[in-house]
Amino acid sequence: MGGVVRLGILALVGIIMRDSVILVDQIDQQIKVGGSLLYEARYYSTNNH
Repeated sequence: MGGVVRLGILALVGIIMRDSVILVDQIDQQIKVGGSLLYEARYYSTNNH
């Protein structure tokens, strides 16, 4: 595998990990604020409400 390909894969993995952390944090915040059920928290965190 070429160096550019490895760099691209590494960047993609980093973006996915960062987005996952942000999503989990938003879900936790929504649950704490509204006491919402998990599916409601997931809905609000992904739809930016």
